Amino acid sequence: MALRLVRATAGGVGSVSPELSLVDPALADAVRATPDAVVVGAPADTPDWHGAASSSTLSTTTYDTRDLLLERHGLKLELVSRGRERTWRLTAARGEVVETTTAEPGVPPEIESLLTNVVVGSELLQVPVRSTDPDVRRLERHIAEQHHALVKYDVGVRIASDPESLHQLRVASRRIRAFLAVGRDLVDEEWAREIKGGMRALGRASTDARDVDILLVKVRERIRTFDARDQTAAETLLRTLEEDRRTLQHALIGVLNSSSHRRVLDQLALPAVPAAVPPARKLDQLAARELRRLMARVRRLGRRPGDEALHGLRIRVKSVRYATELGGAAAGKRARRIIRAATRMQDVLGEHQDAAVGEERLREIAHRYDASGVAFAAGRLAEQERIRRNEIQQRLPAAWKKLRKLAR
Repeated sequence: MALRLVRATAGGVGSVSPELSLVDPALADAVRATPDAVVVGAPADTPDWHGAASSSTLSTTTYDTRDLLLERHGLKLELVSRGRERTWRLTAARGEVVETTTAEPGVPPEIESLLTNVVVGSELLQVPVRSTDPDVRRLERHIAEQHHALVKYDVGVRIASDPESLHQLRVASRRIRAFLAVGRDLVDEEWAREIKGGMRALGRASTDARDVDILLVKVRERIRTFDARDQTAAETLLRTLEEDRRTLQHALIGVLNSSSHRRVLDQLALPAVPAAVPPARKLDQLAARELRRLMARVRRLGRRPGDEALHGLRIRVKSVRYATELGGAAAGKRARRIIRAATRMQDVLGEHQDAAVGEERLREIAHRYDASGVAFAAGRLAEQERIRRNEIQQRLPAAWKKLRKLAR
């Protein structure tokens, strides 16, 4: 039985709760029989938004906290607007419904009082309506996992004692960008653009810091083998790298503390805003498109691609890997083999990029100093990076051959 009672101060009926009272005597007995079905609604002369269609445009907006506390607890808060009429509708966990009509802005006190122990002081704000499209929902789940990682490793990045925290933060950021690039036909363009912009800003602020982290590990290990006469210069080089890392840390913290980054984190915690027009292709088709683009890119590279070209190829290989995961076919045998082959090639290209960046940074440090001892130590390390790059380039054809075979 659906009940729609009117909120008023008329006596003779009795209170149902401290915030709500019933005024329709004909329904009072039924309400007492099912007290959790009480609805507080508009006055009797207000048009019922459940009724016949009106000439006014009807719109429904969903409200929740930034971390979706209502959704997590099985609750739903909606604002239904038709013309100047604004009806708030709260649905409880077992389907109980409370409605109230008001001309005042903001969530009515009657509704807020019912949510006191749920939102615990959190702000109720407009949130996107969760899409029912299975591909959009899949994209949401993948993005939610990466949002969790961004928050999880944030503290470790700020402490900066374990380089893996920054690595995991960067992986989450790259995955989000890749997922939105593959699924761009599924979601609102403006919504995706702001999130990708925020992830790019995080990437720019963290790239140099991550590069120095990797180089520091190598330098600390390698200078142990230096002759005693080179140790002083090597220690000076090490201190220079550590000072550079502290400087980069300040810039990184600035991005993490920025209002734009926090706004993007808020957006990532909410449902995705779906595209106005349903996409023509499904996620598995979009994933296949990424693999075709990779094939075309490699054909254009030639036999001896430069460092920048290989770095771009690494980014494209990552996109193929993430696209295959997102496409929903990761459980299939062929998809698993493609992911493994792409991961191997990504690792090889990653080592090459680390060596190239390490060589350039060591060369730059060598030019800061007039002392020939420091320049000599940096030169020795730079040469080792050059040798490493050449070794890795020899391994690339085999890695590509495996991925190309699977793609066919």
